[in-house]
Amino acid sequence: MDWDQTVPEEMREKWKNLTADIGCSASMSLPRCYFGKTRRMDSVTLCGFCDASTRAYIAVIYMLLKTETLVLSRFVAAKTRVAPLQAQT
Repeated sequence: MDWDQTVPEEMREKWKNLTADIGCSASMSLPRCYFGKTRRMDSVTLCGFCDASTRAYIAVIYMLLKTETLVLSRFVAAKTRVAPLQAQT
């Protein structure tokens, strides 16, 4: 699908069922702005996590934002890859 294409009803229903199964709201969102309307940042830290095997890997980056009274985390990026199938001899 293209970025601005409307999601088909069948896919929307699958999403609603999935979110209901794991106990979260189907209307959850990922904010596009990392800082939002928060106060002055005392520190900003990028945190990266990864895991790998011979079959697949995943990497995720979060931003940790600290103010005088808050600690917030923001999703930045993620990447997964499945290893190509190898011919058995």
